[in-house]
Amino acid sequence: MPEDPMTARSAPRRAAAAPWRSVVREVAPSDPVREFVAGWSATGRGFLWWRPAEGFAVVGTGATLTCLPHPGRPFAAVDTWWARARADCQRTDRQRDGDSAGADSAGADPATGPLLFCGVAFDPADERAASDPYWRLFPPAAAVLPAQMTTLRAGRAWRTVNTIDGPAPAEAAPPPAGAPVTITATADLPELAGWSRRVRRLTESFARGEAEKVVLARCKRVVADGPFSAEPVLRRLAAAHAESTVFAVGWDDRCFLGATPELLVSTRGTAVRSGPLAGSRPRGRTAAEDAALAAELLGSDKDRREHALVVDAVAAALHPLCRRV
Repeated sequence: MPEDPMTARSAPRRAAAAPWRSVVREVAPSDPVREFVAGWSATGRGFLWWRPAEGFAVVGTGATLTCLPHPGRPFAAVDTWWARARADCQRTDRQRDGDSAGADSAGADPATGPLLFCGVAFDPADERAASDPYWRLFPPAAAVLPAQMTTLRAGRAWRTVNTIDGPAPAEAAPPPAGAPVTITATADLPELAGWSRRVRRLTESFARGEAEKVVLARCKRVVADGPFSAEPVLRRLAAAHAESTVFAVGWDDRCFLGATPELLVSTRGTAVRSGPLAGSRPRGRTAAEDAALAAELLGSDKDRREHALVVDAVAAALHPLCRRV
């Protein structure tokens, strides 16, 4: 029988008589990467969502409430759990320490207050991840209300503190910077021979009309002479992909991080925006090379057809939910 998503593990308690609190106050801007690394190191939970080119970041650390839903219908389970949890929330906004105001009068950024960080595996019901040495420590689906969250936008910053009982969590000091590591070995998974067999099988499937689009992915295992540090990797991603969204999830002693140019879905008011991509080229060394590569993409029949498949799939998913697409 599926586990009730509102459990003792999922939520420490539903404090109807003494609601859990979410307090927002404006603070001095901080370094999102250092804050992520410090909070994750201190609490075992850290979340980073960062758009460097926009000057926007949200950093969450610790966990006041956690929902680990049954993987069969994770979104519905989280929605039910969060509706019940939000009913117990009491929010206070403060323009500055000691100065309280109503939730709508303090001028806080919309990305403040009680917000969840959520993650769902591509196929949450696939049990193979349980035996995967890289992914088995991550749950197939999770939603976390951080104990502390910092929102940075356009040179301003707000800190949200979510507490159930007791004082607010102390701010964590960043750990000392780790020593640089040296890569000692790399390996492609699968190896070239196995990869070539997969490509041949898929090419034959296209020829038989059994598939329209397949996304192939390879894994590269990198071994170093010491532990990797998330901080330099995140900074290099931000420098190389400032227009993308840099993300990181610190879960116990594991960190999943990357940079993506795609936006699956976002909402603002009654408007929904989706920006998935299909077909890509590496950036050129000059603006003229970038323009030539863009023209090549626009003129590619293969890439245009691939992008059309993605557009059609997104439109089909949004039509039942929107008045106009």
